[in-house]
Amino acid sequence: MLNPKSKRNSSSGRTSRFAEDDAPREDSIWSSLHSVSPPLSEAVPDAPKVRILRTADPKPTAPKLQDFFPRETRAIDRVLTFWDPSGTWPKNALADLCGEGVGARGATRLAQADNDQTFALIHHTAIETADGLLYAVLHVEASPLDSASADVALMLLERSDHAVVLTGGSAEHRELPRKMQEFCRQAAWRGPTLQFISPQDKPSRADRLRKITWPRSLRVQVVEMLADSTPGWLARMLDRLLDDVEFPGLVRPVAPLGAASPAAAAAMPADPADQLPLPAPWSDELRATLPPRPAEAAARTAVGVAELASGCLSAALIDACSQDVLARSGDLTLTQAGVDGTLRRWGDLSNTADEAESADALAWHTATLQYLATPVPKQPGLYLLGVFDRPACDLQQARWQFTVALHELA
Repeated sequence: MLNPKSKRNSSSGRTSRFAEDDAPREDSIWSSLHSVSPPLSEAVPDAPKVRILRTADPKPTAPKLQDFFPRETRAIDRVLTFWDPSGTWPKNALADLCGEGVGARGATRLAQADNDQTFALIHHTAIETADGLLYAVLHVEASPLDSASADVALMLLERSDHAVVLTGGSAEHRELPRKMQEFCRQAAWRGPTLQFISPQDKPSRADRLRKITWPRSLRVQVVEMLADSTPGWLARMLDRLLDDVEFPGLVRPVAPLGAASPAAAAAMPADPADQLPLPAPWSDELRATLPPRPAEAAARTAVGVAELASGCLSAALIDACSQDVLARSGDLTLTQAGVDGTLRRWGDLSNTADEAESADALAWHTATLQYLATPVPKQPGLYLLGVFDRPACDLQQARWQFTVALHELA
């Protein structure tokens, strides 16, 4: 799925960061003298030690790849870098990659020599493909709010063969576009397609990322994935992103992304929104301020178009303000569960017509079902609901199908 990096050279702006990797090792601005720290936690006896690389440069270039693997005797063939701006990376994700063909884990802290300020913490390991290629996997922790830290993370992404940014937190997807614009203004992006991993239960975030006008040299792809932090998460992530690369030594203890095993279903925590009370219908006075609702024939047609989405088990058009179901199809029990879930989540977000108008799409899931409620434009409180078989659902395709269905209500 991921594309190889571009080999274009920059003709202006900052010094080529690819040239940095070609410079002699002794020219490195990073020093590792007296840099090994104790284990990260005495409670985790197998936790890797943290190497510290220091620099006197207040806005440094990123270290070279070999600085992270000083004892690796083989040449690294490919580099896969994840930037995790808000700390959503599952704990022990690298440790879970245990198995034949997986190298030792390590961690490197990049710090300022004068005040020990941390620019970034990089966790890393090397894994071998079935074809004998050695992949370096880097997990970068660096704040998008600090210019020097963000630049280090972006340099590492640009130097990689595959570059991935996790956007599971609440705010970094708003800060990152500005950082990318600043970074690319210094010189054209010379790296691979940049992939943003966006939570499937926050479809509006993926929409915002896709609508951003990115720098011309930067190629961006947004991939929506289900939230998942169970053991084997990273192995399944690699299977999804590198669909043409096989890692025979990786351990995958649970079902692939998008499928729910019985154990995963039993371990899935309850969604707090399902514990919310159902909101009361709006008063007649408030409902009188709303625009006329669609005719019954148009509502039925929209629901019929929506249920053509892959894996759809039922669909409905809901007026959350009055709590009326204007049209429905499919399993009645599933539809009612989706209606209740929509009302709870909508009621928690919207108490006025203005708030109802600006409400985002709603998406949530259980172990086996995926729910999607898409707001109808210019119709506050009106939602097109779909209930899907979760393993069979492609949420991005479902949202596209629902967009088509909404044309019937225009």
